[in-house]
Amino acid sequence: MALLFQLTQKLAQGFQAFYARYPLKKARKDAEKAWKQVKPTPETEEAIHAALDWQIPHWQSMEWYTPPYPASYLRGERWTDEPPKPKTVTVSPAIGRRLEDQIKHQDVTNQIVFLVSRGMSPEDAKRQVYKELGWIRD
Repeated sequence: MALLFQLTQKLAQGFQAFYARYPLKKARKDAEKAWKQVKPTPETEEAIHAALDWQIPHWQSMEWYTPPYPASYLRGERWTDEPPKPKTVTVSPAIGRRLEDQIKHQDVTNQIVFLVSRGMSPEDAKRQVYKELGWIRD
């Protein structure tokens, strides 16, 4: 009888730790029932908490998403879900060229403004910068 009590206590503590951490507090009795159906081992409990380490921040980062009910999470073994892949940003060659051109234009503008601030006339400043870039020849 004492062994059954200890086992029940351990299961309750495992569920308590899960439920206390889970971000959606809905249908607690159903979640408890699902926990008993899953019969998590210490390794499974560790996997559940490891998955929640990345899942909770992921769910919180998505404005429109609500986490599954705890019972659905447990019955669906959602702790085995794969983490999302990081988003990669790709720039098409055409856009990349336009960005480079914008940066180059900004650099040229900054150089001209700097020379004008040092007392050079705008026309002379443009001519000097354009010569340095090889855009014009004398």
